[in-house]
Amino acid sequence: MSRFSPFGFATHMLLILSLASFKTAAFAQAPLQEKREPITTDRPDFTEAAIVVPRHYLQIENGFTYQSSRRVYSLSGPETLFRYGVADRFEMRLGLPDYNRQRTGGLTATGFSDLYLGAKYQIGPCGNGWELSVIPAMFLPTGQHDFSSGGIDPEIKLCFSRDLSPKWDVSGMFYGSLPTENGRRNATLQTTLSFGWDLGRKWRMFNEYAGTFSRHAGPQHLYHSGFTYLIHEDMQFDVHYGYGLNNNVPQSFVGAGLSFRFKTH
Repeated sequence: MSRFSPFGFATHMLLILSLASFKTAAFAQAPLQEKREPITTDRPDFTEAAIVVPRHYLQIENGFTYQSSRRVYSLSGPETLFRYGVADRFEMRLGLPDYNRQRTGGLTATGFSDLYLGAKYQIGPCGNGWELSVIPAMFLPTGQHDFSSGGIDPEIKLCFSRDLSPKWDVSGMFYGSLPTENGRRNATLQTTLSFGWDLGRKWRMFNEYAGTFSRHAGPQHLYHSGFTYLIHEDMQFDVHYGYGLNNNVPQSFVGAGLSFRFKTH
């Protein structure tokens, strides 16, 4: 049995993501003349962005997460999410299965998780500076036994955000899902609240709370924080970490990622 080496795997993941992103960006068209906003991603926080990808842009978000929870250690990636702007307020979404490596009590399990399909519709702006969007989606049971629910799992997210000042913003999300767990539906509601801070020189920081409440499990409370760096207006690097605030959640987790976008035509 090979030794579980999360730090070695994480280093290889970052290298692969970096090479892939720069290679893809090299095929992008020359910078457009029209003014456009810098890239806005759905990662690394739990709270999804309340705005969609610009029309005719393909945005690819990637990363990995290492998690520790009471003698259970796991590493997953590449967390690849494809987002394509179909219209001014509408995007299609495809999340590739993650490869997972989990070690428990000296035993290691590996395999791919389920496929994600979804869409995002931007409802806002809704007055007073608020942005609002809705994300219907589902997970399809394409993963391997240890990392798949075995069922088609629907979900819906309602996302909101608002600038509080030139440097501060607030965002949040209400998330309802019906995941399959142990052969039965476990109705789940999650709520998040995140505060972002522009640190200057292309750096941003966020601090986030996430609370998850489900029918067949106790409440879960998480603190989450991280940083993003805008490499240029179409590419962003992130690093993040978090820990559980009660006994029903992972003790700690840390991750990093790289996201980029380009115009398709």
